Amino acid sequence: MKPKLELQGLQESQAATLKIIAALDPKGATGIATQLMTIRAFRWVVTQTHVKTGTLKAARSMTVSSLQGIIFTQSGINPKTGQNPKAYDVPEQARGGTHQTYVNFMATQAHIVGRLGIVTMLRNLP
Repeated sequence: MKPKLELQGLQESQAATLKIIAALDPKGATGIATQLMTIRAFRWVVTQTHVKTGTLKAARSMTVSSLQGIIFTQSGINPKTGQNPKAYDVPEQARGGTHQTYVNFMATQAHIVGRLGIVTMLRNLP
């Protein structure tokens, strides 16, 4: 006797797979979540950046491309001091405490931003 194999739920499984693929599209749920998480992280980093001239705070920038959000410090020259904020970002972080913006973000905000991403994805699933 030949064994009989019967598949059930194949159409439902394929439909669920198509929903996941749509959600992973940069214009889908994951893309929306990436944008919102990057914006939330950027706002926190800017508010936590404190240096005397404000140039470092002003040099903070962000970009979202596809499913990747990046927060960075732009190069430029402060016309009043002649300094490039990118050059003193690393020493500022090295001062520790409230000056280590990115370490503090990871310690206190990353889980909040991650939760925002999960909730956003779930709300925007097709």
